[in-house]
Amino acid sequence: KSYLIVVTIKTQVGARVDICRECQHLQSSSFHVDQCTHVCGGNIELIASLSLGEWFVCTSEQSRAPSTSCSAVSDPIVVTSQCRILTDGMQNLNSLDDVLDHVNRPGRFTSRLTIITCVFSALCPITWWLQVFLDMEPEDYFCDIPDFGNYTLIQRKHFLIPHLETPAQSEVHYDKCHMYDVAPEALQDFPGSHDYPQTTCKTGHYFNLTGFYHSTVTEFAWVCGEHWRSSLPQTVFYIGSILGVCICGYISDVSGRLYSIVGCCLLQGLTLLGLGLTHKYPLHLLFRFIWGLCTPYGSIVMILAFEYVGPQVRTRLNVLGSLLGYIPAAALLPYVTLYINEWRTLCCVMAMPFFLVALLPYFIPESPRWELQMGRKTSVLQTMETIAATNRKPLSKGEISAIQNCLEAIVSHKQRKDSPHFLRKFQNKNFRTRMSLLCLSWFMLSICYDGNVRNVSNLKSDPMFSWSFFYVAEYPGVLLTHYATDTLGRRWTVGGSILMAGVFVSLCGLLSPGWLLFQTCAVLSRILATVAINVMFQFRTELIPTSLRSQGNSFVEVVGISGSLLTPYLIYTTDIWYDFPFVILAIFSVLGAMATLKLPETLNKQLPDDLSEFTEETNDC
Repeated sequence: KSYLIVVTIKTQVGARVDICRECQHLQSSSFHVDQCTHVCGGNIELIASLSLGEWFVCTSEQSRAPSTSCSAVSDPIVVTSQCRILTDGMQNLNSLDDVLDHVNRPGRFTSRLTIITCVFSALCPITWWLQVFLDMEPEDYFCDIPDFGNYTLIQRKHFLIPHLETPAQSEVHYDKCHMYDVAPEALQDFPGSHDYPQTTCKTGHYFNLTGFYHSTVTEFAWVCGEHWRSSLPQTVFYIGSILGVCICGYISDVSGRLYSIVGCCLLQGLTLLGLGLTHKYPLHLLFRFIWGLCTPYGSIVMILAFEYVGPQVRTRLNVLGSLLGYIPAAALLPYVTLYINEWRTLCCVMAMPFFLVALLPYFIPESPRWELQMGRKTSVLQTMETIAATNRKPLSKGEISAIQNCLEAIVSHKQRKDSPHFLRKFQNKNFRTRMSLLCLSWFMLSICYDGNVRNVSNLKSDPMFSWSFFYVAEYPGVLLTHYATDTLGRRWTVGGSILMAGVFVSLCGLLSPGWLLFQTCAVLSRILATVAINVMFQFRTELIPTSLRSQGNSFVEVVGISGSLLTPYLIYTTDIWYDFPFVILAIFSVLGAMATLKLPETLNKQLPDDLSEFTEETNDC
């Protein structure tokens, strides 16, 4: 019999020619060439053993013609002129990670992944923190005062607004929610008297917007007795986010990562537009709830990016996403708000980037891990060809054939496809234990991180400046993440960082808030908490298998959001005992470190694809 095989001859760097060779023997599932002749430059004669995917590469770097023996045939390999035989390693493909390592070497596609990660990281502060600035309350406001006489606003304020007693008599403070219930003319001779009856504001409030902007609070006067109206939308947002991470996580694991990302972002854009146009409070609450439903896209984008790359590149993507995307966007958000100066316009402007996400499928294919888990071998192969073409290193026919064989082997060794129903997996004891530790760790980390964010507000400075300053202060923590994660490992980086954050936050409870040392400990605690929560996001993604990765991350995220909802009430315990929140945060830090250190290390390990790989890892703690 005669068998036809295609061999790639690389005649020079970047040039390939497909040559049809006729093989006379078939032995051990490998094609062998006994006597074939190919003319390359100067009549080069090749007598060799030929395996599927093998490259014959011409090079001018050899000073003499090498000669070596081949164990597959009795005749030696004879290479004349300046040519040598090289293999491309395709015969060693045993898993999807091997395929990705071969196809997705550092190049244009990895750069594209990095840019996409940074862009979506920059969108996340809009989703999570824009509402803080929409509902921000100005420092200076009081009851609206009618015009009378030829008095200025400051004089009328002095006449009609009650004075508050303050320890510093040189500084006058006015009541923000009451005014004198008398005719203005009666107060001209007795300004600031305490003998007149008081009433709530009759004609609304006056807001001093110097250095501020038009927020929902200033437009709808959500102050004094109406203050609950500015707090309720944020509570509704978090309720929506809890439901959203569950829904989007399920969609991501069943229908694909791209569908979930694009759907969330388009809905986010429409919601911001609707919010900027509404004037009714019930509609305002509805749009805030829908806004919360859209929050999971950020974590799903990171999952999609992580499923394309190896452990070291995953750390790099995580770090660059924070350095170039999240932190700059969060730090600039208050100044963008001040520049636009009106919350409705701000919503409409911030909605525009989310509509551009509809173009995402044109820049990156669906996750090959998810597609292989769904049994879509053809789609995975097309994805590999797309990656290779993007890197300007198209696959040869031998490489394509080897990848096909690898994908077939992976699918054939799977007994059955994992069920995408996340809650059913809790019947497995190992899965239940591992997820419980993950949830406990993330719950503690969320409280510690949010608590540190709120505690540093004790610094006496402008709120806009404080917001930006402490986000910029996270840069050292993110840089530390890059070196510690791939050196100490994920587990020890998270556990050690959150434990040290607990030490510094406990020191804050022993120091006076006005001291420089207190502020230094607060900043160090914030930096270490940032390291812990950034690495933990990558850590939890690497621990959960592909078939349940989005749902598992969503489940853990729900627990973390629940912890974040408790943080404001924890900070308010300073009214009972000033040091109480510091003690609680220190205790939570220790518990979070203990839970994290019971998890298995994922440094230099492949991402698990199914439940068996998830539970077979041993705990080396």
